[in-house]
Amino acid sequence: FKGEKGDLREIGDKLDVATLLEGSVVKSGNKIRITAQLIDTNDGSHIWAEQYERSMDDIFSIKDEISRMIATRMKITILGSGTGTVQKPTENIEAYESVLYGTQLLNRGFDNAKAAIPFFEKAIQLDSTYVAAYELLAEAHFFNPFGSDVSVENTVEKIKQLVQIILKLDPNSATAHSILFGVYWSYEWDWDKAEAELRLANAIDSRPNIGNALYRYTTYNDFKACEKELLELINLDPLDKEAY
Repeated sequence: FKGEKGDLREIGDKLDVATLLEGSVVKSGNKIRITAQLIDTNDGSHIWAEQYERSMDDIFSIKDEISRMIATRMKITILGSGTGTVQKPTENIEAYESVLYGTQLLNRGFDNAKAAIPFFEKAIQLDSTYVAAYELLAEAHFFNPFGSDVSVENTVEKIKQLVQIILKLDPNSATAHSILFGVYWSYEWDWDKAEAELRLANAIDSRPNIGNALYRYTTYNDFKACEKELLELINLDPLDKEAY
């Protein structure tokens, strides 16, 4: 709902939520100003509001601080919330920003995969241990053939090389196995390897996903299992266009 001025009750109904987190970000040089407010969708009242003015170096701390403040106000517990330091995906803020730009493009659709690739490559150049950048780069390469005329054979080879790097950096990357599942299923038609990778991905992360749903339907003609998975996805994200 970025940029939209819709009715809060209507937005709350669409998302099936009782509260909304609304915010804005203004960046100037290395300085950043974040305004966040938690709103009750029933009456539009503010449960909590705060403004943060920090340097970009504190971006991960701010995210954690906002999450904890909301959890306190909503009287909920954040899993894994301790008093330790915030786990940063990268120490390089420029790499982090590059991943954000690339992700924004990739989320717009397959046609933007090619445009997103340089942003993830730049992030990796800045931080060669940035796991999420490798994962997103592999995803961008996976979707690239759907919106361009690139060689599928070369694309598959690139993806497999990236997956090897991802698993070396993070042996518990469910994304790496999910991407390999997609490669074996969509490009190489190797059903046995596809199922093996899907099982590995699910063993690491059992949350519902599109891959599970489509595989159950196309491979086993199990419409009910497919529908159940998609409904769980929609329940988690009512605006998930792929699930619909």
